[in-house]
Amino acid sequence: MNDVEVYSKIAEDFGIDSDSFKKEFSSKKLIDLTFKQFNFASELDVSSYPSLILVNNAKSTLVSSGYLPFEEVKTRIEKNIGSLTK
Repeated sequence: MNDVEVYSKIAEDFGIDSDSFKKEFSSKKLIDLTFKQFNFASELDVSSYPSLILVNNAKSTLVSSGYLPFEEVKTRIEKNIGSLTK
């Protein structure tokens, strides 16, 4: 979904001015940053959402691909965090 009207309504529910949100949402800066993040995800072979990847400099490790309960995510992070610091 990429409907600025839907997103601006959600933003309003969180106390963010709708017009300011729409302006920022449509800005070249945000669009460029979004594409940069999509390209980064592609470089990491992310193929589904949500995905959670731990990244430290040039090292990365997949924590989850798809939904997992918080406790499982926490366990996986704790298990994998050491591999990024070596």
